[in-house]
Amino acid sequence: MGHIIRSYREMENPLDITVPLLSDSVLLGDIFKWRVWIVKEICYEQELRCAYDPNDKLVSPERPDSLALLGERIDYTIRFQNTGNDYALGVVVRDTFSSDLDMRTFQFLDTSHPDLLQIEFDPEDNHNVAFRFDNIYLPDSTTNEQGSHGFIMYSIKPFDDLDENTVINNTAHIYFDFNPAIVTNTTHSELVETFPIETSIDSEIIKLDVAAFPSPSKGLVYLSKFVENITVIDLTGKKLAGFKNVNQINLSAFEEGTYLLHLETNGVKSTEKIVIIK
Repeated sequence: MGHIIRSYREMENPLDITVPLLSDSVLLGDIFKWRVWIVKEICYEQELRCAYDPNDKLVSPERPDSLALLGERIDYTIRFQNTGNDYALGVVVRDTFSSDLDMRTFQFLDTSHPDLLQIEFDPEDNHNVAFRFDNIYLPDSTTNEQGSHGFIMYSIKPFDDLDENTVINNTAHIYFDFNPAIVTNTTHSELVETFPIETSIDSEIIKLDVAAFPSPSKGLVYLSKFVENITVIDLTGKKLAGFKNVNQINLSAFEEGTYLLHLETNGVKSTEKIVIIK
């Protein structure tokens, strides 16, 4: 349910209708209908339809202790999906960056809809950024589950003169059409000079010492040593492939884009990012 709902899309003159927002008494999946009497004899009745968006925000480095290194880049991924019952005409993601982040180092990395994305910086405060997808026509998940997903990925550095243990928080707001904002989770990154050394091999904080190269790659990806388990996922978190006990993998059948390799050997894990080009 949303604030402004499209009327029946085949109507020649569509209408905007205000309906209740999601709340404790109005839940996602509740059905609303509207009725129009035409010339007193004909009653037109139809289910109201709209887009709806669950969401999340990911940060890298991603550690159980939320630590990141001073002077190093922080990567963010914002994911959205339309789980309503109609397409979303437009999607806007608004992000207010921490004042501790150096906007001069902002680097856009990737998106699910590169032909539509427009990035707008607030001229009065460039820490306020809008990622706009006008006329995206994002389908709902019941109509096209795969096509209902979208994401934005970017990178930025904190200022160089920050104190150790400075915490960088980040939250995004996602707007589908005229609906109120869907607020993402808040990511936390505490800046430190070095990561703590863990003695237990079972600790998830220890990173598997394996490099994946080259990146960009035309498909063949080499690993610096054999890895027991490799899982390939896209930036929406969808698992695409798996490999066991290899030191190279072939992703030439994959479309151009950015992929993540989740690597694991003897319970120690790490993640490598690979860009595929054609």
